[in-house]
Amino acid sequence: MGKKILIINAGSSSIKFKIYNAENKEVIAWGICERIFVDGSFKLSYFDVKDEKKGKEQKIIEKNNFSNHVDALDYLFERLANLKIINDLSDIIAVGHRVVQGGDFFEDSVIINNDVIKKIEKLIPLAPLHNEPQLNVINILKEKLSDAKQVAAFDTSFHQTIPKVNSTYAVPEEWREKHGVKKYGAHGLSYRYLTDTVKEILKKERVNVIACHLGNGASVCAIKENNSLNTTMGLTPLDGLIMGTRSGSIDPSIHNYISKQKNLSIDEIDSILNNESGLKALCGHSDFREVFAKSVTGNNYDFTIEIYAKKVSDFVVQYINELNDKVDAIVFSGGIGENNRDVVRRIIDNIKISNYKTNINLSIEKTKLSISSFNFLKKEKKHSSKKISTLFSKKIYVIKTNEELVILNDILKLI
Repeated sequence: MGKKILIINAGSSSIKFKIYNAENKEVIAWGICERIFVDGSFKLSYFDVKDEKKGKEQKIIEKNNFSNHVDALDYLFERLANLKIINDLSDIIAVGHRVVQGGDFFEDSVIINNDVIKKIEKLIPLAPLHNEPQLNVINILKEKLSDAKQVAAFDTSFHQTIPKVNSTYAVPEEWREKHGVKKYGAHGLSYRYLTDTVKEILKKERVNVIACHLGNGASVCAIKENNSLNTTMGLTPLDGLIMGTRSGSIDPSIHNYISKQKNLSIDEIDSILNNESGLKALCGHSDFREVFAKSVTGNNYDFTIEIYAKKVSDFVVQYINELNDKVDAIVFSGGIGENNRDVVRRIIDNIKISNYKTNINLSIEKTKLSISSFNFLKKEKKHSSKKISTLFSKKIYVIKTNEELVILNDILKLI
């Protein structure tokens, strides 16, 4: 099947992957190694190489103990070889890595060298749940795939256009100048894809979009004429919305107060806010699917959804104002945004602006239908989207994001 390009999105306990044919950008396989350090789960979808004309999709779901990221990658490559998806590791000519935090170092994707590795390592404190596992996987694959080019694509690059009035914190100058304290944002690869997709849908060269990337990690971005104007994540991905295990924006004095009340260090509090807060703290579950499934029982589950939706809508309203109500589209994406129509409905219902220019309404008939999770297309030339607004409303879309395709295109430009 020719040479392959592997796209990796490594998290603290998971490795999402996607494999493309390097010559024609066809998707060959995709999946995830998850629950690393816990008990291990492996999911793989691929096109049957024995029946390539029909493109028959095969699916595998397996349990396997992944004690670390090395185990997960070893298992992935073993399964790929057994299924003849690759002949051997030399088939993989390039690997693209989603890296959350690039700081002010990187305005675009780059081929990874020792200098890039040092800079990613330096930025670990700004994205503790992401940069470290991403760097670990980069180093692992540097050894396992020594002949392959490795490319880093940064979520923060898209947000380099945020004006200083939106990125500057009112903290001492030394913090800002010497230690780089500012708003960096995240989910930039997703926002790049969503922006390009809206441009394609509306047939416009420049668009103003409010994009809601709602997954286990979540953020909202105001996009003005294709560029990031403002976003909810700040110095780190902890800021902004309530997330799976992250608190989102809180009074910073809580750190000092809880430190004294419970005799905890700043590191311990930071870990709790990143790993034990958010949805998990509100109702005991960090996976929104579980929260939604239990919401019919009442208790804290429905309240959790209510407060989650309110936080999102508050930022959407703020960004409508920042865009001076010149919004071409409001977009929902990410695992929650793409699949949970009830949350999307609640967010839209919360948007109440006393302005005759602003008319935001969902189509009842369209939201009765399932916002499906969309099957991957073998040739990813068409986006997966669904318009869910009424005829006279501002345009509202659900768009399946595709960060991997953004990374793939960057790799092909670089190599």
